[in-house]
Amino acid sequence: MAVIEVQGKRYDIDGMLFDKDGTLLNFDKLWSHWVKVFIGQIIESLGNRCDLNSLQCAKSLGYDWLTGTFDKKGPMLTGNLHDIVSILSFELYKQGVPWNEAVRIVQMSYEKIEESTDWSGCIKPLPGLMQFLRKAKSLSLKMAVVTADETASAVKHLEYLKIRDFFQEIIGDDQVLKGKPNPDMALLACERLKGNPGRFIVIGDSNGDMQMAKSAGALAAIGVDLGRDPKHLRDADHIITDFNEITILSSKAQKNAS
Repeated sequence: MAVIEVQGKRYDIDGMLFDKDGTLLNFDKLWSHWVKVFIGQIIESLGNRCDLNSLQCAKSLGYDWLTGTFDKKGPMLTGNLHDIVSILSFELYKQGVPWNEAVRIVQMSYEKIEESTDWSGCIKPLPGLMQFLRKAKSLSLKMAVVTADETASAVKHLEYLKIRDFFQEIIGDDQVLKGKPNPDMALLACERLKGNPGRFIVIGDSNGDMQMAKSAGALAAIGVDLGRDPKHLRDADHIITDFNEITILSSKAQKNAS
């Protein structure tokens, strides 16, 4: 057990659940590159079958190709892989590609870039993360990642950052029937960690993470905002800009200080 302090409030906790993108690692750098490579692969796979507009495809995902920014309420930040595949398949369908063929092309393009692209240069940890995780591990806190990404992809990203071993569980969207903002991922993580959700905090960068925390009965929902606009984290109990804003203490040290 440990105590965390954030913005003057303290919580006795047994563990923490983390979103991945925008929470553990820099979202914009990784996924800006990912969107462009993914759409480029789809266009290459199409050949001369139709004239697909890359900027329109990106826009449909909530990404502005020219400015490199994401809509904080768009599918890239709040959706899952199934949503993204469906959206891009529909863009092909609008250009006259039969639906089944459109889905096949998009899925194959995804699989190809996942197998062949080295993402390590695009993945950077958020400020204060490494020290925060080391402190949490030293106090034997239970930790899991709950992400809208596919589990295999999430594991790969955590391995790139060399932080995979901090987490006892990695729960991807492919492991549950209903993803965020439903509580399924948080409840599954707590079940596998043999913990009570009411003794866990959730840390994430989308309001879907905050809603998941609330519906799962988590002790607190902490939002991470990197300067986009904290207003979208309307269900957060606290909003931070980096992990240096959270202090972790052992329960014993806290009692002695009291």
